[in-house]
Amino acid sequence: MRHLVLILGFLVALSQAAVGGEVRELNRSFTLESQSSIRLDMPVAEVNVVGSSGRTVETEFTATCKRDQDCDEVLRHLDFESHGSQNTLRVDLVGYPKWGKGRLELEGVVRVPKSVDVEIELGVGELDIKGLEGDVRVELGVGEINAWIERAKTRSVTLDAGVGEVELYGTDRRVAGRRSMLVGSEVYWDEGPGKARVFLEVGVGEISVWME
Repeated sequence: MRHLVLILGFLVALSQAAVGGEVRELNRSFTLESQSSIRLDMPVAEVNVVGSSGRTVETEFTATCKRDQDCDEVLRHLDFESHGSQNTLRVDLVGYPKWGKGRLELEGVVRVPKSVDVEIELGVGELDIKGLEGDVRVELGVGEINAWIERAKTRSVTLDAGVGEVELYGTDRRVAGRRSMLVGSEVYWDEGPGKARVFLEVGVGEISVWME
């Protein structure tokens, strides 16, 4: 038994050593000037988008590169950058490798001013949205979207899955998606008392929305 414990301890230490130097924190803060909307563009990630007070966009991400001789180079070039225009602050993830994508994992939180309009483009991944009060527009290639939306602030909700399922809860009844060509699903609801319009689209995957 003592030898087994020693072996297990050695394996844990070895795995921790292998991870060392292959993780990078991507914590950035970008200030909105006169812009009234935000656009977030990422290729592959697990993302929580959370509404907050103030006038800053904050990213808190952990990038993990699986053991590989090029990990230091990959992580060194990975970062968030902002590009401002008169109406929109754009925040992009740059430096994501075109080759060997499977060895890089990105997970984290984006905090945005809750009252501004938000547009998100995500290639592959999982996206959770909560606490936003403005217009929300999401285009996800492959993956899953979960959103919690304040009913009093919302005018309409449009959900569209090219291949997959969509569901809307909290409208006095569960609204399941109508199917198109037996593979897709869509929902349109426009009975809200608010002003915000929510449009969520996934190419392949699932969308679930809860009205609170």
